[in-house]
Amino acid sequence: MKNTGKTEEKGCEELNGVPVYFFDTVISTMDVAEEFFKEGKTGIVVAKQQEKGRGRYGKRWYSPEGGLYFSWILKGEPLYPLFLLEILSLSVAETLKYFGIDCRIKLPNDIITNGKKIAGILIVKKGDCYITGIGININNTLEDKTLQVSVRD
Repeated sequence: MKNTGKTEEKGCEELNGVPVYFFDTVISTMDVAEEFFKEGKTGIVVAKQQEKGRGRYGKRWYSPEGGLYFSWILKGEPLYPLFLLEILSLSVAETLKYFGIDCRIKLPNDIITNGKKIAGILIVKKGDCYITGIGININNTLEDKTLQVSVRD
């Protein structure tokens, strides 16, 4: 098995029949999800922090404890595959707005508030699955507040 840097799995719950795997620390939830896909697993991988969270083109997503980081292995073809990124972006933005965060979508995959990135979305197609990664800064202490911001701020 590839070193995905995952610490011991903290448990597996189900959400509407979908397995949800919890970890304290992983290199990247996308790496773990891709490994699970190779093992034939589906579900959602959640981590308290990522050592090397990733975005588009391999860009790093700073992922300290306090954020919400997860990847979802979606089996089968979504109803509107060309719009999957837009649907997920809209879902994240609308959820943040529900909680009082004034934000907007910056195409193709960022959620912005006050000109700073608060969330990012990544989609990778693997065989008959789509692996989606979502990172949201919730209650983080961020190194570089010129680029990213936390919901807490």
